[in-house]
Amino acid sequence: MNLGENSPIFLPVPNGDIAKVLTFYEMGIISDYELYNFRACFPNPKNDQIEQLLDSIIDSGLISRYSTDGHYVIHQSNASWIGQGFDEFRTQIKNQHKRYNQSPQNYDIDIYKNESAIYIGLIPGGNYIIINVDPWVPVRSEPDDAYNNDNYRYFEIRLILDGLPLGGSEVDRFIDKTNIQFGTGQKLELKSQKLSSYAVDSISPEVIEYITDSEGYIKYMIIENPLFEQDDFLKRFSPNIRSIISDYEYVIASCEELRQQSGIIKVNNITITDYNLIGRHSTENLSVNVSFKN
Repeated sequence: MNLGENSPIFLPVPNGDIAKVLTFYEMGIISDYELYNFRACFPNPKNDQIEQLLDSIIDSGLISRYSTDGHYVIHQSNASWIGQGFDEFRTQIKNQHKRYNQSPQNYDIDIYKNESAIYIGLIPGGNYIIINVDPWVPVRSEPDDAYNNDNYRYFEIRLILDGLPLGGSEVDRFIDKTNIQFGTGQKLELKSQKLSSYAVDSISPEVIEYITDSEGYIKYMIIENPLFEQDDFLKRFSPNIRSIISDYEYVIASCEELRQQSGIIKVNNITITDYNLIGRHSTENLSVNVSFKN
């Protein structure tokens, strides 16, 4: 997902919950080997400790500082910010009130004492790093107020690896540099469910905003969530998935590269993937693809 200068994108979540997070990044894991989920967690870590860990991720070569490949979500009780890039993620989790003050004036954000955030990024070898973090919300609310607490509520790093010997890889360098003790790897299987073509064919949501690249091509759209408050329609899915997807008023949809910015759109497919095995909170991924009707 390449959001360009549009990152981060604000999405209203009227029926949201601080412990339910929706992402829009399909990991697309392809491997001939079984994948394993390794986790290291840090309850109530100090800011300095986390900054050193994040610096070590860059220094070891796991992620480039200015890479825009990674996807993040920062979730407050009834609002979410969707963005890209590791450096931007680090900045945004420290500047909550600046984000709140830049949100639509007609939308009141229900501010809980912390936020729930997740970063998903590719690392060398086609593997993934997942960062789950719950930053405290600063008490003061000046527009440019940065993070002014001395610790995070929670922080964890997950490595999604194919289980092969690492032998001098960037992962090895990161572990050697930080002395992190990862737990025993758990086998990872991400389960997806796709709505039937018949069900999807009848959906024509309204476009809220077009997301274009520097040449004016439409890459993504913010659209009305066709599943908003549609619990009956989603009974085929688990209660957990239904309660997250239907909370979002708007969602992000991908599309073919287009210059047209008007017309009725149709939904080509909707895929829901269970990300609970990689998230700290109840976490799902929503992938929606749309196009203009002929």
